[in-house]
Amino acid sequence: MKLILNPASKSGKGKKYWALWQEKLNKMQIDFRSNETESLQHAYNLAKDSNENVIAVGGDGTINQVINGLMTAENTKSMGVLYAGTSPDFCRFHNIPIQPEKALRCLLDNKKKMVDVIEILYKDKDKSVSAYFACSCNIGLGADIARFANKWRKVFGDCIGTGLGVIKTILANKTFNSSLTIDNKEYVFARTNHIFIVKNPFIASGLKLNLNIEPDDGRMFVVLIHDLNRLKLLSVLRHLYSGKIVKNDKIFIKECREVSVNTCPIKEIEFDGDPQGFTKMTAKIIPGKLSLICGQNNA
Repeated sequence: MKLILNPASKSGKGKKYWALWQEKLNKMQIDFRSNETESLQHAYNLAKDSNENVIAVGGDGTINQVINGLMTAENTKSMGVLYAGTSPDFCRFHNIPIQPEKALRCLLDNKKKMVDVIEILYKDKDKSVSAYFACSCNIGLGADIARFANKWRKVFGDCIGTGLGVIKTILANKTFNSSLTIDNKEYVFARTNHIFIVKNPFIASGLKLNLNIEPDDGRMFVVLIHDLNRLKLLSVLRHLYSGKIVKNDKIFIKECREVSVNTCPIKEIEFDGDPQGFTKMTAKIIPGKLSLICGQNNA
């Protein structure tokens, strides 16, 4: 196996687990190689060019780049995770332990499952970019929240850092018009606050949506919040932490296999924890695309 190690994960604190994992692998005489990344692009390249099973050692950003590398590789390989990040949304959904000893045990059990990913096409400057994600894409508030959280969670911690980012971004938020094509049916919303496109109900740092979805069911969801002023939008925040946001009558929810989103004005998008590009964008579920080493029961 190839370990792709991100030294920047968890603001550098994730490295404390490396020696433990490598020592145990050596004691068990497991054949592995370690590669420390210089950037997220480097993680992508290492995964794409690997002839072994690829293990993402880092957070959701590292996981996302490894997935993208594997999706564009010529040879089909499996992916595992030794989590060393701050917000384990991917691991929680796929029943991958985050405790170091249990995570290694899960990896070495080598139980594999074919799980879904989402292919996304979006705008970056004057070009179209194709990529993949496995958790969620956010249009509206997501990019600004991610920037704030990535900067301040090392000071305030993951949950508080993200929560403060949500509050700050909501207070500065301006609504936008959106048009969606969901499985060939058109929907138009004025005064849109935010759009989620999710394969994973765990959004970030304790934020979640009460959705009936499994890692390998070939489905994704669009969740759109609209027509809320800042005060009401802040009141929805507690529902995001309880998972009951779907009870709000200003929430549009649609299960689908493909969605295209256009906005006026153009909005920035974020997926799997990092700002990426801009609308117009299209997302499409790719069933059973990724061979994942994981727990066999969904968390």
